[in-house]
Amino acid sequence: MKRIGFWIIILFLLLLGYSCSSLVEEKESRESLIKEISLPIGFIKANNLSSDSSHFVILNGIMDKMMKHNKMQNPVLNFEYDNKWIISYKIKADKSFDIYIVEKQTAHDARAKMLITTQKEDPTKLISAIMIAYDNNTEKPGKLETEEWEASIKDDLSLKIIKSYSIITSVDKADYIDVTDLSANRKTLNEVEEIFQIDDEGNIVFVENIIFSKPELVEPVLNYRAFVAFKILDTEFEDINDEWMLNIAELEVACNRAGIIFMENYEDLSSVVIRDSEGKMKDSLNLSSFSQNASMGYILLHSKKKPEFVPFQAYSSLRKSISDYFNIEILDENE
Repeated sequence: MKRIGFWIIILFLLLLGYSCSSLVEEKESRESLIKEISLPIGFIKANNLSSDSSHFVILNGIMDKMMKHNKMQNPVLNFEYDNKWIISYKIKADKSFDIYIVEKQTAHDARAKMLITTQKEDPTKLISAIMIAYDNNTEKPGKLETEEWEASIKDDLSLKIIKSYSIITSVDKADYIDVTDLSANRKTLNEVEEIFQIDDEGNIVFVENIIFSKPELVEPVLNYRAFVAFKILDTEFEDINDEWMLNIAELEVACNRAGIIFMENYEDLSSVVIRDSEGKMKDSLNLSSFSQNASMGYILLHSKKKPEFVPFQAYSSLRKSISDYFNIEILDENE
């Protein structure tokens, strides 16, 4: 009996060792599959969430670790905070801590991304956290609210977060908003830029904020002409083909010569901010309806007209569409 008990104990220890080894290998395998991105990162938006939900993580105490400055880190539109997030990717940085971008989408379709700093090799042990990207909207008859945050990260681990919030109200309160009917809508716009820094200990430190536009009513007396070239990318790091970029170069020159605001957009069109050459906000529009049937193309905008979609085509053909819409002559670059 003693010999049988001895071998049972040996068998148990072997199984325990194998189980621990398997758990370690599983953890290492899971960590090795997390995508790593090098700095700098030009733009981070919440409307392009990852389709990979395998890197699920529980971030206990995340609310206590969030960087807050005068309560400005809370979105205007309600967001349902909890500790369940998905790791989007890890940021490569030669530091004593790790940096991750985590994301989530709530039951009400609000989408968010956070930057978290953690102890080395363990994304559940938080040092600091900050919301860096957010996308949400609410609509009811006569009122449409939209909020969008986007961020960029430099090599020195400084963060820039631009937050835009707008309310569009309709003259006819009984109807839902027609975003293309500029004459019937009134807007309240607010935009803020915030700068933060990740220090050597992994703490996120507030640096400054710049208010582009305070909350104020913008009456429908806008006066601008704009050209938006859009291409919806599948990921933040998708390559853009040469033919598209050649068109962009010629279009930008032509629009600048004609006094037309030129814009490129490679993300969701739900909140397109129109700015003049001095960076002053002229308008904020939801143009997402134009990308429902086309992943790339051009949108012509005039404050006194309805927007017009033009499919992707050669620059020579685009010149006529631009000339007809804006009622001006678009000359060739060599003319």
